[in-house]
Amino acid sequence: MKMIKSRVGFSAQMIIAVVIGLIFVLALAVPIAQDLVSTANLSGTAAVIAGLVPLLLVVGVVILVTRLY
Repeated sequence: MKMIKSRVGFSAQMIIAVVIGLIFVLALAVPIAQDLVSTANLSGTAAVIAGLVPLLLVVGVVILVTRLY
């Protein structure tokens, strides 16, 4: 008879990892990226591209969360 591994522990670990990742990106990475972009003194196309960095961080987190579940 094969032993079936419990997925409950795996799910709890995965949820904890996702929550820690969300806190890291939303509470640390996005504000730091926004501050760096605002103090970079960029103009034109460079400013537009640099302004998209915080948005791309959030989009990346959303994609990661949706792929995990």
